[in-house]
Amino acid sequence: MVFCLVTLYYFLGFGSSYTIKEDYERSSAPQITGCQHSSLETEAYHVYVSPDGNGDGSKSTPFSLHQAKLAVRKLIPNQKSDIVVNLSDGRYNFDETFVLTPADSGNNGFFIIWKGAEGAHPVITSSKKASQWEVHDERKNIWKMILPERTSNFEHLWLENGTKLQRAWSGFNPSYLKKIHRGFKLKKNFNKDFHQWEDPYNVVLIGKHMWYYLAGYVDSFKENKLYWSEEVQKNTRSGVILKGNHSFLITNKPFTPIKMSKTVAIENAYELISEEGEWYFNNKTKVLYLKPPKGFTRDSKVIYPKLKTLVKLDGQLYNPIENIIIKNLHFRYNNGDKVSFTASYPTESVYTRPKKGEGALQINAGKNIRIENNSFKYIGNDALNFDLTGQNITINANSFETVSSTAISIVQSNLKLPKTWYDEITPENKDKMFKNIVVSNNYLHNVSNGNFRFAHGIAYSELVKNILITHNEIDGVAGCPIRNSWRYGAIEGGHAQGVIYSWNKSQNHVNKEFHDFAALNLSCANGLIPNSIHHNYIIGVGRDPRNIPVYLDVHVSNTDVYNNVMMDVTKAESKIFGPFWVYFVGSRDNRAFNNWIEGGNNKERHFDSKNFPWYKPRNEVFDNTFYEKVPDIWPREAQEVIDKAGLEPRYEYIKEYLNV
Repeated sequence: MVFCLVTLYYFLGFGSSYTIKEDYERSSAPQITGCQHSSLETEAYHVYVSPDGNGDGSKSTPFSLHQAKLAVRKLIPNQKSDIVVNLSDGRYNFDETFVLTPADSGNNGFFIIWKGAEGAHPVITSSKKASQWEVHDERKNIWKMILPERTSNFEHLWLENGTKLQRAWSGFNPSYLKKIHRGFKLKKNFNKDFHQWEDPYNVVLIGKHMWYYLAGYVDSFKENKLYWSEEVQKNTRSGVILKGNHSFLITNKPFTPIKMSKTVAIENAYELISEEGEWYFNNKTKVLYLKPPKGFTRDSKVIYPKLKTLVKLDGQLYNPIENIIIKNLHFRYNNGDKVSFTASYPTESVYTRPKKGEGALQINAGKNIRIENNSFKYIGNDALNFDLTGQNITINANSFETVSSTAISIVQSNLKLPKTWYDEITPENKDKMFKNIVVSNNYLHNVSNGNFRFAHGIAYSELVKNILITHNEIDGVAGCPIRNSWRYGAIEGGHAQGVIYSWNKSQNHVNKEFHDFAALNLSCANGLIPNSIHHNYIIGVGRDPRNIPVYLDVHVSNTDVYNNVMMDVTKAESKIFGPFWVYFVGSRDNRAFNNWIEGGNNKERHFDSKNFPWYKPRNEVFDNTFYEKVPDIWPREAQEVIDKAGLEPRYEYIKEYLNV
């Protein structure tokens, strides 16, 4: 009762007063360079590698990858030029993650470059093909095969042509499933009691909230009642309080959104196989079951993954891996974890420590790192993941398609979790900032659609200083195309700062029917260095019309939103939930001006503890142009955004990499 009264007191505007800064000055935009590299490869020392190499590293008798790593290490202490490791054509199919450590860093200001050889398209993978099926249940048309004893559990399965198959599940809200406290109940109309199921403790329980799916394995069951563990429920436990000028804070007061979920499902059980293409792998017996899709024969092959991480650059917080370039490589087929909470999507305050990054290409504590001209396809986890910390990083001209989780993650799994939110960065986290990052000219298509928890296109931490995200093209993403996190206490004191989103193009986003999401989301950006969101081309708001094109979400300040074109932004149906074309939540001293919005929506929203009419808005919104329908002729500046946002013409070729 006391909490409710305090909340109402602040929400109605009776807390401490606030006045917007009039005519506040803005410092110049930051200079963000990423990792610069200008040496010519013709001046470098070259070694050569092939999938079956066992030679001296020459073109004619190439090394294996392991031999190349050992040979390069011997050259590093006296390095006098860049060293280029050229990978020839073929499939590099790993049984163990290929790991580079600080001992493999470039030295004396030079780089170590791991790349596809000229004209080659080397494929980095960890996968197996399997065939020779036999009929298991003729009536239900379920086939099976026994996989090798050493096969590890896997959560993704593909046909040989790359079509991803659905792991057996109930679908949402089946007639036989009911939500109960801490779990679900199988109704009597299901054909088998739960204790008779083949492997009940590997069944996944799924509940949908407006921000994510909460998923966890069965922790216990009694008769036909299936329960999550307390730990799974704690992953979404949070609360809301209001605090003076800072608007609302998210704390660890007891509040569990999943209890509100009315959309539920279960997955990963033999008993759930019902539709063509559904499969189930029993990790105990090593039997893979499949209801074959149309055209499937007993000799048809499926592909299952072995490893989550294919290549790892493994530095430590105070011993980074440095001066490394990865380019012209093609990452295909890795395993994933559809259930676990990771740092790639920490957008609610879930007071639990996420797992360490396990991307297909994983970089821990990297400094002076370039990732360019690579492609990622059929990825079961994050594709490209930076963890712990990082400085001077360029991610340029990479392509991503059919990625189950986040395409590009720049996050920390090693942050100290605060008991509540503070006015400055927790001291233990100050050395973990990411600094000077460029994410440019990447193409993302159909990403973040295979993970129960939400995932995004490009996700980064709120503990970042100077990040430029520009000229990326995103077509198809379950969550937000671009966003950062807000978990670690970010009211004031220089969390995210120097953030620039510019010349990006996004469409078909938020396609899992989440809401309260955005195409461009910025959170906890409140340092001294200004931020800007400009010259972006946003098409639509997602499947749920309550999403927003641009969202300044929780304690954002000193940010300009300008010269963006927003298409198909429908009229607001709710004064609280929108949609709105721009949304300020607990944010102040920001400006939105000179934007063009089509679709009939001309509503902005300022939501915080001082959002009633008798208070001045905390943000300035002016000189924007609204259209009911697409105009015959756009203003020249708007047409320039439409024409030039997304990939720059010289990078269109990276889409072809997805055909490798």
